[in-house]
Amino acid sequence: MIVAIDIGLKRIGMAVSPDGKIALPIAPILRKNRNQAAKDVSNALKDREAKILVVGLPKGGSYGIIILEEKAV
Repeated sequence: MIVAIDIGLKRIGMAVSPDGKIALPIAPILRKNRNQAAKDVSNALKDREAKILVVGLPKGGSYGIIILEEKAV
């Protein structure tokens, strides 16, 4: 399962793609604080048995970009 998240200041948008072709929105996570948000995202990823996580990056380039790449061995 592919899970995509888009992190905002008040909520974290989420979507899933069971087949890798189409994304289906799911309920967002409401942010109260950083620790709560991290736990809720972690639980959502475990509940959905996520194999791939896609994270939305902000436009404008004001943030650093980290690229994680999975390679077959």
